[in-house]
Amino acid sequence: MKDIDKTKEQLIDELGEMRQRLVKLEALDTERKQAEEKLRKLHKQEREERIRLERERGERLQFINALAHELKTPLTSIVASGGLLLEELKDGGQSQQVRLTENILSATKKLEARLSELLDMARMESSSFGLNLELLDIRPLLQNIANELLPVAAEKHQVLTLDILSSVPMVSVPMVNADRQRLEQVLLNLLANAIKFSGEGSEIQLGLRKKGTKVVVEVKDNGPGISKKEQARLFTPYYRVEADRHRFPGSGLGLALSKQLVELHGGRMWVESELGKGSTFSFSLAVAEPEEESAQASSQGAG
Repeated sequence: MKDIDKTKEQLIDELGEMRQRLVKLEALDTERKQAEEKLRKLHKQEREERIRLERERGERLQFINALAHELKTPLTSIVASGGLLLEELKDGGQSQQVRLTENILSATKKLEARLSELLDMARMESSSFGLNLELLDIRPLLQNIANELLPVAAEKHQVLTLDILSSVPMVSVPMVNADRQRLEQVLLNLLANAIKFSGEGSEIQLGLRKKGTKVVVEVKDNGPGISKKEQARLFTPYYRVEADRHRFPGSGLGLALSKQLVELHGGRMWVESELGKGSTFSFSLAVAEPEEESAQASSQGAG
């Protein structure tokens, strides 16, 4: 009898423990369901927010496209009319009017460039931006950009020095797979900035070197230099160095756009600078793989 009572007590204890475990399990199940419901609501909110942002991005791109079109149409007319007027004024020997017309045309072309930058930034945000890649020897691009900007540098009595592997045989030059037009855009921005921010009579260096599996382009200026604090924000869209905002015109898009273009190529852009000692802006691109060069050579041979 005592054994039966003891067994009953054990069973009662075990049943009590089981009830406690069931209560805990029910509580855990309730917590799980609450957590799942919370996650479901958060997922729904995140999806709705993503849809809203995508819609706003699309609307913004549509607005910028429409605005750029509305502005570019009259700008094109101004450039065409200004060009004709300039020719007539030059024939008439009216130097003051020629100078004023050249200023108008120069400002108009700068405005066109700013509009193009704005459009490019908007397209990058919407993922509708593409590259037309081809196998390139980067040296002629560097030489062409330097030649284009030599007159601008000469106006400030600046010396533009090139170190672009000119003495290296063609077969030894590392090729890159890049969009020619966009690469020219990056080079033009970097070199134009170097000229703009460097003083009268200073030297600007444009260099090209191979570093491992990368091609590195460097633009070194003798400008005022950039603090570490401002370097951290230098490639942010619309950001401009405090000291330059009132001295030099610009939108603050050029460097940000250049960096994004290089990164779209799978490359990297960076700056090394010290206040009072100028700045060096560099970017790297991957050297084309041997099979890419072989395919290009076969294509040219077939042509």
